[in-house]
This record gives sequence, C-alpha cells and structure tokens, in this order.
Amino acid sequence: MNGALIIDFWQRGAGLEYIGKYEVQDTLGAGAHGVVLKAYDPILDRVVALKSLKPQRGSDDQVKTILREARLLARLSHPGIVTLFECLEHNGMIFLVMEYVSGRPLSERLLHGPLPVDEAIKIMTELTSALLVAHGQGVYHGDIKPANIMLGEDGRSRLIDFGLAKLSGHDDILATATSQTEVSDYVTGTLLYMSPERISGHSVDAQTDVFALGAVFYEMLTGRSPFGAENLSDALHSILNVAPPRLVNSNSEVSTWIEDLIFSMLHKDRRFRVASMVAVSAKLEARDQRNWRQEARQYANMFLRSLGRQKQTWLWLKSIIVIASVCFGLWATSIVRSNVAPTVSMRIERGLELVQGFAEKGAVEEAQKTFEDILAESSDHSAARAGLALALIREYTSQETDPATLRRAVATAQSAYDADPHLALAHIAMAWTAEFQRDFEKAHQFYDSADILHSDHPLVFEGRSRTLKKQGDVEAALLLMRRAIEVHPEDVVLLTTLGELLSRRGQFSEAEAVLEKAIRLAVDNPISYAQLAHAQHMQDRTNEAVKTIQAGLLIEGRSELYNNLGTYLFFLGLYDQAAQAFERTLEFEGNAHKYLYWANLGDAYRFMPGKSAEARFAHRRAITLLESELANRRDHPALNSRLALYQAKAGNHDLAVTALQYVFTQETIPAVQLYRATITYEIVEDRAKALEMLERAIRSGYPLSEIQGDPELRELRQDRGYAKLVLMESEND
Repeated sequence: MNGALIIDFWQRGAGLEYIGKYEVQDTLGAGAHGVVLKAYDPILDRVVALKSLKPQRGSDDQVKTILREARLLARLSHPGIVTLFECLEHNGMIFLVMEYVSGRPLSERLLHGPLPVDEAIKIMTELTSALLVAHGQGVYHGDIKPANIMLGEDGRSRLIDFGLAKLSGHDDILATATSQTEVSDYVTGTLLYMSPERISGHSVDAQTDVFALGAVFYEMLTGRSPFGAENLSDALHSILNVAPPRLVNSNSEVSTWIEDLIFSMLHKDRRFRVASMVAVSAKLEARDQRNWRQEARQYANMFLRSLGRQKQTWLWLKSIIVIASVCFGLWATSIVRSNVAPTVSMRIERGLELVQGFAEKGAVEEAQKTFEDILAESSDHSAARAGLALALIREYTSQETDPATLRRAVATAQSAYDADPHLALAHIAMAWTAEFQRDFEKAHQFYDSADILHSDHPLVFEGRSRTLKKQGDVEAALLLMRRAIEVHPEDVVLLTTLGELLSRRGQFSEAEAVLEKAIRLAVDNPISYAQLAHAQHMQDRTNEAVKTIQAGLLIEGRSELYNNLGTYLFFLGLYDQAAQAFERTLEFEGNAHKYLYWANLGDAYRFMPGKSAEARFAHRRAITLLESELANRRDHPALNSRLALYQAKAGNHDLAVTALQYVFTQETIPAVQLYRATITYEIVEDRAKALEMLERAIRSGYPLSEIQGDPELRELRQDRGYAKLVLMESEND
C-alpha cells in the first residue's frame, strides 16, 4: 500500500469527514490510480467505495474527459462488474462512487497457493461473462490482474477498476513504468499481465484483455505468474521473448484443453492469439471440456443416497455404471495421451478440420504445417499432399491471391493424384485447383469422380457450389447447398455458403436465419458475421447490421468486415467514415490487387468535398484490375455490369454503355445487375433507360430501401417516373 499517497490525500483534504453527501468511514487502500475509501450514503442507506483519481489539478478539458469516460463506464451492468454509481468533483479532486464489495482480492487469495481447478474455471467463466458484456459495448478493462478481481463473500468474483488506467492518465505503459517509485511493486502488480503489443504502445482492446486474463488464469492454476521476474528489464524480456513454462509442470490436475486455451490466450503474436472473449467463452463452455470430477461426484452422491432406498435400486445401479464408465474413459484417455502419439490418420483428419474451419485465425497456417510435417516424415503420402493442396487454395482465396501459391497448389494436387488416383481427397484437390484455373468442366469431372469414391463429402459440396456460382448458375448452387445442409446440418462453412446464396437470390429473411444458426455453432467465425450483416442491411436494418459487424470485429479485424462496415456507413451518408473503413481494407496483405475494394473507396471519395481526383484514380485502378479478370472471359455478365458502373464513374461513358451490352445477353438478368445498369445509365445521363432498368430491378426483388438511400440516384428520385415506380411497388405490396 502506498502510505505516502494516503497521507498526502488527508493533508490535501484536511481530514474531511464528508465527500459530497458521503460520510467517510475508513481507508481501504491506495495504488497508482488513487485512494480507495469506504463511505456511507445516508440518502440511499448503503455503503459505497470512493476511489479518488490520483490527486492532480488538471484543466477543465481533462475533467470533462474524465467525466465523459466515467459515464461510459457507468453504463456497464453485470453481476461480475463492480457498478459505478456516479462521478463527482470535491475540493479539486475527482471521485468515483462505486459498489462496495465485501470480500478479498484474488491477489490475497493467491498468497496461499494455487486454486483448485474447479474454482479457477468458475472464476474464469464469471470474469469472461462480465468482459463479454463490456467488450460488447466497446469498453475494455486495460488493467486485468489479481488485485483487480474481488472474490466476494457471496461466492461471486467481480472485476473492479474498469478503464481506470485511462481515466487516471496511466494509459501510457512505458511512461507509467519509468515513473514508479517502487518498480518491484509495478512489476508484480501490473506489468506481468500486459501483452507484448501493449508494452510496445498499442492501445487497449479485446486482445489485450484476453492476454491479461490468460495470465491470471495461469497464475490461479500454478500460484505464480507465467512471466515471473524480479526486475523490470527481466519482466519485459520475458513477456516479449520467453514462452511460459508448461502448466502441468506445476499442477498435474490441469487438463490438456485448459493448457491449450491458456497458451492460445498468451500467444505473443496477436494474429494467433484467441481473438475475443466470445471465443474464450465458447472454449470454456464446449461440451467436451466439462469437468469430469464434478460429474463423477454428482453420480457418486446419487449412489450414496440411493443405497438406503430399496425402491431406487435401479438408480444406484445406473450410478455404478456411469461412474465405471467415467473412470474407464479417463483411464483409456490417459493411456492414449501418455503412451500413444497421434496416428497419421488422426493428423490428416485434424488438418482437414482446419481446412474446413479456415475462417478461424491461424487455421490455414496450422493446416499447412500439419500436412507438411507428415510429408517431412513420408514424402510420398498422397493424402497429405492432397490436404496441403487444399490448404494452399485456402491461403490463395482467403489471405493473398498470390499466383505462386496457386501454382504450388496445382502441382501439389497433381502429385497427390498421380501417387494415388483412387483417393477421393486427391480428386477433390484436383477439382479445387481446376476451379481456380477457371477450367470449370474439368472441376465438375473431378467432383463427379470424388462423389463416386466418397459420396456427400462436405468439401465437394462447398467446391461444386462455388464453381456453379462462378459459372453464373446461382439456382443450381442454391439447390446443391440445400441438399448439403440436409446431409451436414451443422457444417458452418456450408451454412454460411447457403446464407450467402440466399442473399444473392433476395431471400434475406431465410438467409438471416441460416447465418444466425452458423454463428450459434461457431461464434468465432467472422465471415458469418459479415454475411449476416448484409442480410440485415438488405432488410432495411442498417444500424443492426453495423452492430453485427462490430461483433465480428471483436473476433478478428478482417477485410470483409471493414468492407461491409464501409458500405453501411456509406448508405447512412457518413462518407468520411466509410472512406476510412474502405482504406482499412486495402491495408490488408494482397487486397491492393482486389478491384472491389478500390471501387468502394472511389464511391466514398465521390461524395467527399475535394476528393474528385482521388475518386477517379480509385475507379480507374478498379477498372484495370477488373479488366485483367475479364481477359479470358470477356462476355461475363456480372463482371461486365461492374465494369460498366466503374467506367461511368470514371467518366468513360461510351465504354460504360459498351460493357452493359454483355449484361443483356442473359435470358434472366439478376436484380443486382439490373440495379448496376440503372446507376450506369443515370450517370451517363440516359434517364429513360435508367428508369426502365430500375423498374425491372424492383420487379426482380431489389429492395426499395437500398434504392432510396443511394446518393447516386438523388436526382432520379425527383423524377415523376420514379414516383410512379414507388406507387406501383406499394400497390403490389
């Protein structure tokens, strides 16, 4: 405890008995942020805790900032978060009035050694639940450590001092460290729970809280910090460079899944760390991770109670069977874990799971490493070659469209097929690589042969649907996905694909239901959030779509999410913010070669003052990239509908009209292509054609809400013809 700070406080406060309406009763402690007092509220008849921010006289602007941040914190409402009642000024000092919790901090409990595993998991579950609520409102703790976790006498753990580092001006980590008069206190009290990027000056976010909570979980189970050090320099070195010791070295009761979770929370590289509290919560609640001791005790108690009840003989017999099953399962699992390494087939299965769960952070890299490790042991293993080819395609499509990656995937798939042409996985790899070489006929041939060797494989469903969509046959792709979900009702990739296809068909309500199911099954799949937000936006619920994107960004900052966010901000007329989101998409590796992101950025610039030159540059860049896509498929209707729109916005009106001719070669033109034609004709000043295209788009199901919010059609909406279309639509409804 910082005694000097307490003395200084009472000297400055002249021994005050009251602070505002609160009657001071006792001093509870002090720290870097200020003094904590126990006080009584005579009006509401309750005991509260008063925390002063470290005494310093600031400007009016600083005070306003503190009050604004405090109001944000006061919105948090959860049993695991100490409630902030109010924030007040008294004699030039700022006081936070908080809920008083009777109990002791976790740091005091840890002085007596590690916690039982059950108790540590219970505390973790309660803290994670609280942080889920806070992060959902954009509030991060920033100083999670045992001293800020109260173990209440009611048996519940609570987080205190939410955001206090920011309020008290201690948000600069290195500056705080160097200003401490007691560096050893700082090392043990705060620094040991900070992530590497936090030490390097990164601001507080979800992943810095994940790291800190992982360090606390580690300490609860071992009784010591994962980065133990006696001085500041050793602590910094340990956090930045040294992997923590294995937990099982200190506590043999720790299960493998717990250790895996903790080390994924403590990963030094943010890209491979657990992305959010949503993901931590999901891992804690997973069905195969429940505590077997608690289950065994429940049945044992049932057994003992039933012994004295003759009429319940069946119950204790059942109890004996269950206990025996649990014990046998544990014995068998321990034998497997301790004596038997994972078989090659198990490793292949794991690699394919990662290929299917590619949206999870680090999954593609881990899949590639899994297959490469097998090939290092057995270079001619055809299944590992096929799996590696699929993982390389995932890298090519979801991370960076590097032609070298595609070439490697093609060669690897071919070698797998040559080594064993009877292996279904090799046929799937050949189909995927053929698809991305745009040889769709060959892709379907390999899908057919794969179906013969292994019917209804989820990777066949996914790949064939993707191929059909590229061929423009959305209806066939949708029918295939409906059948796929009948066979694999809980496959998240297939559900997300189905949701995306339903949105393409304008069936947004059904798409929303499908995508919500996908998120329930895998809460840490950011692509599902992007697709769900699109379905919500197209149902005139743009504000809700923005919230969905924010939930996805808590998991991982992906370009799909930022692109969607920019689209919705653009729709809301927030062009500056939309441009910032689109600029963010182009910062991701490989995205500078994607025409869609450049086109969207150009759209935002078009409606920002003084950005007309930047808008034309962005659209011309999009045209260049799109024309390279069209090099081998000049007559592709969907791509030409985009090209026409970009040419019009770049001022190339004749070229825009020429590109539109390819759109009208189809028997049935999708609504979105008709809508692009509408905007193109409006920009090239052919109002009659624009109204004709708009009427056809509306009849094909294009949402009126999207049309009414598009700034490109601002003048068209003043036309009498538009009023007639709207009237016609309302009468049809």
